[in-house]
Amino acid sequence: MYQSKFIKFIWAVNGVIIFLIAIFGLVYLIMEISPDLFHKKYEYNKGVIVEDKKSQSKKIKIDLQHLLYDTPVQIQNSDYYYSRIHIVDKDLPKEVFDVIQGANDFNIDLLGGTINVIFFNQDESQVYPLLEDFGYISFMDVPRYYRNTDSSVQPERDYILYKIALKDTDGNGRINESDSSSYYITDLTGKNLQRITPSSLNLDLLNFWNEENDEILFEQVIKKEQKDELGLFLKTRYIYSYNLKSHKFKKLEQLQKVFDDMQQRYRNN
Repeated sequence: MYQSKFIKFIWAVNGVIIFLIAIFGLVYLIMEISPDLFHKKYEYNKGVIVEDKKSQSKKIKIDLQHLLYDTPVQIQNSDYYYSRIHIVDKDLPKEVFDVIQGANDFNIDLLGGTINVIFFNQDESQVYPLLEDFGYISFMDVPRYYRNTDSSVQPERDYILYKIALKDTDGNGRINESDSSSYYITDLTGKNLQRITPSSLNLDLLNFWNEENDEILFEQVIKKEQKDELGLFLKTRYIYSYNLKSHKFKKLEQLQKVFDDMQQRYRNN
């Protein structure tokens, strides 16, 4: 009798365990199939909406995006300021906007891209945008100032450097970091915008080459389709420079030629 009750108890425990395993398995399966039912994931698209989405929103008179602007930042040793203009999609949840409004150290770049910059002087007698229209500014570098031995103060360079995309070159309906970009410069007041690199190369900044900071180095990394013996994609790197005095943009051909020769000899060994 005692043994029969014990066996029934064991079977009951096993039944409960099997039932719980089945429940957990079912929940796991649902989470794998439809994770949004359990975890609200916020995926933020950056950049200005253009083309089809923009035209459709005009028809129904609904704005798809918000504009926000950063706290103005003073350009050192001058009476000029700048404020970066950001754009975010309107379908962001309310709690995210509450965080933005309630935290001064919150980086708006995490939510949306910089699409323009407003420059102005202290008395606001001059206020103007960097771009006539919207673009996508993925990089902006304002020079710092340093003190000379005679206690005078001067900037490390006399220009601001930007990386800007102006067109939706990949056709995804937005202007953002996935589009072809060029590097631009302005003076320290945000005026005289000049393009210094072609957008077709899609370059990345390396560094400022000399002490005068009037030579800028860029790199272009090209991934080749063939793979080496380890199965890794081969990469080719090209170096370009722009000289602010001569206004010349060039590829460092001789550097590339010597490197290519070395690479060929190495492969043949």
